[in-house]
Amino acid sequence: MQLKTEVTGEEVAEAHALFSLSTMKTITEKDFVQNFGQSNLVDLEKAQEFIRKRMCIGNQSPISNLLASLPNQLSESIVQHAIDIMIKNG
Repeated sequence: MQLKTEVTGEEVAEAHALFSLSTMKTITEKDFVQNFGQSNLVDLEKAQEFIRKRMCIGNQSPISNLLASLPNQLSESIVQHAIDIMIKNG
């Protein structure tokens, strides 16, 4: 993207698409946090920490291997949500 006084329709469409994507991502994350519950957010943070310790950046592993090594206090659904969030956030 460039800052210009005149833009093409393609550039406007690209800017609109990027704005819409970032806005929807923010709304989705806020709704998720509000609907997920505070106690589950603590577990979600624990799950993300567990994943960071198990997986180095750039490594690949089947999710089933990760789920098989879960600590007892973390549910599969919490870890799945953590994985989804980590993928979305890069």
